[in-house]
Amino acid sequence: MTSVPDRPRELRVNGRAVVSALSGAALSADLSPRPYLHPVRTLGGVTVTDAMPHDHPWHLGVSVGIPDVDGVNFWGGPTFVEGRGYLASNDHGRIDIVDENVADTSLQLTTNWRAVDDELLISEVRTVSVKSHVLGWELMWSTALTNATARPLRLASPESNGRPGAGYGGFFWRFARSGESTVVADRHTGEDAVNGASAPWALWCAERPRFSVAITPVGAAAAQWFVRSREYPGLGVQIAAPHSRLLDPGEVLRIAHRSLISDELIGCADVGTWAAQ
Repeated sequence: MTSVPDRPRELRVNGRAVVSALSGAALSADLSPRPYLHPVRTLGGVTVTDAMPHDHPWHLGVSVGIPDVDGVNFWGGPTFVEGRGYLASNDHGRIDIVDENVADTSLQLTTNWRAVDDELLISEVRTVSVKSHVLGWELMWSTALTNATARPLRLASPESNGRPGAGYGGFFWRFARSGESTVVADRHTGEDAVNGASAPWALWCAERPRFSVAITPVGAAAAQWFVRSREYPGLGVQIAAPHSRLLDPGEVLRIAHRSLISDELIGCADVGTWAAQ
């Protein structure tokens, strides 16, 4: 789906490359080109992410995207329209890297979120870093999204636009497919219970290949989760569901999460302890 190679920037834990960061600049317009992480690997070398899969080619490893920013699709793929369903539309934005600082264990980006007509809607500062953990390694992700316009921007998801249960948009992991998988968010277990639930952490465990990924918000007691396990393997944090939100001119939306990546099947008690740190 890319026209030219995208040079990866690698982040390392204990000398091992665990993250490849890509600019996404060469992606086709209908995928809403944007920076993303793929592949993300365990310390044992298992790839835990997927990017541009055949079912949803706009899913890009670990990334931040918003399906509707004042009518602009920064998620990729078709756009949900209430009463009409998903439609192919020429409404895709792009997220351009305008500055970056890369080290062995961290990556800082400054990006511009631009509409189809090149209008600058959002300016972003993003920091991604990695470090070792007794259960594997940690990925820290923080981003600050600033409304760069002179008007309020409406941030929305398909759920807030009329499709119940489809509150995706924000921080999102697209996992590698595996033989079996389970998802838990604190006291909630399974896709139906976790999707839309509010909980302080969520845990994805996969078999064949074996890996675990736990996610917890930074600076908040809980997050509202979006998950799919039957249709495809994906887990994220909702930012505009069940209702849309307005970002005023100059206002900053901060998104920050920690993720724990392990070669083992982590237990809920261990995740709860880790999330409370």
